[in-house]
Amino acid sequence: MTIEYLKKHHYAKAYKPVETCSELAQEVFELVKINSGTTGELRSEAMSQFGCTKSRFETALKQLQVTLNIARSNEPGTKNDTWIAFSDAYLHLLNDGD
Repeated sequence: MTIEYLKKHHYAKAYKPVETCSELAQEVFELVKINSGTTGELRSEAMSQFGCTKSRFETALKQLQVTLNIARSNEPGTKNDTWIAFSDAYLHLLNDGD
């Protein structure tokens, strides 16, 4: 997907506020906002803090991806899937006035 397509078409259709996500997804989102981390790091933290299962964590993570609340970091040298808030990665593209 190109940035132009994301900006003009996909974001408007797919974005949902994090408040519409499950409670666990909202809690995972707060973890990502505080300190981005790899899937494994976030899963361990969520399971410890919120008492969720691996399956529930994976579902929450997918929900955050589909609703465009989190994205994989594309920083050079990043190993594993490192998650950041979608707005940290793309907000400048979505608000540049085009």
